[in-house]
Amino acid sequence: MANSPRWTPSPQLPSAIPGLRAWVNGIAVILLVYGWNHLIYLVFLRFPGLIDWFYRLHWRISYILVLLLILSPIVLIAFLYHWLHKILDNLFPDSALPDTETTPKTFPGLISWWKGLYGWVVYTLSTFVVSIFVVIFISDNSLLSFLYSIANEGMIRNPVPFILQCISAACLYQFEYLVHQRLISAGRR
Repeated sequence: MANSPRWTPSPQLPSAIPGLRAWVNGIAVILLVYGWNHLIYLVFLRFPGLIDWFYRLHWRISYILVLLLILSPIVLIAFLYHWLHKILDNLFPDSALPDTETTPKTFPGLISWWKGLYGWVVYTLSTFVVSIFVVIFISDNSLLSFLYSIANEGMIRNPVPFILQCISAACLYQFEYLVHQRLISAGRR
């Protein structure tokens, strides 16, 4: 099989189909960021003076604060990943990886920050893919409704974009898994 041309089907072709772990990660990240966006929307809705305060600030400070709001899911996902793994390692010590650190930390490590960044990238790319799909195949009103529900309400009005976003997020998490497996197998050689 090592000498076969690249265009022939490989025995690893089904691995491109997202597995259960990819589906769970994709749906969890999308729902988590939807909930986070909804919480931010509720804060701005509850305190309307906050928006006026943003407008009164210098424009550079306002842009930095908006950028921090956009990047805030990275911190949320990193802390959530860290604490969930800490809880799971305490509940099921046999499932913990042997090369992980045994000293408990309260602040996320490098892997947790990577998971947070990758989760944010997955959410952003899947939203972008769904937006393109909605623009091409569905009416403009659906795109505005989809983007408004993501940005403001944090809830899903139309299930079709949500399902497409979950599919694209699961594919991105499967891609990360395949790259990870490839790096592990390359490291063993």
